[in-house]
Amino acid sequence: MEVFKITFGRILSYWVWPLIGLIVILGISYYVTPDFSILTQKIWLIAFSFLFLFWAIPTTILFFNHYLYFKDTVFEYDSLSREFYLSKVSDSFKFKKSEIIAITQFSARTGRIPWSDIYVWEIQVKERVVVLAPIVISKNNFIRLFSDSSILQKHKFFVYL
Repeated sequence: MEVFKITFGRILSYWVWPLIGLIVILGISYYVTPDFSILTQKIWLIAFSFLFLFWAIPTTILFFNHYLYFKDTVFEYDSLSREFYLSKVSDSFKFKKSEIIAITQFSARTGRIPWSDIYVWEIQVKERVVVLAPIVISKNNFIRLFSDSSILQKHKFFVYL
């Protein structure tokens, strides 16, 4: 049985690109002036503010939104019986792979915005809709588990729940 839940690695996946951008700006600043005095110049201050506004703030909003929504959520897959188990604090749901009607993936429109790697999947089952995000299961694991189902791609600028 495979178990998917919020882990440190899943949390870190939300912060990879903002951290890389921060390291690049600080690396360039250190390369130009080892005492970081270049950060007092307006162009570097603007670049750092741009990074913060367009990478860190939207990623932070999505992270906390997804974390609070999926806190204490466990998603399990039993490969022998081909059944999925979704459990939250007060709710649990079990469904078979054959009961899936449709899968929809919501993501940002382009790959150019920093939060374009944050997805939300809706799995429509006979009885209800199951919602998952990369904070619980990675995209590679999701595609591996649902490779035999067609995944409808829909675009949403901000995948807020």
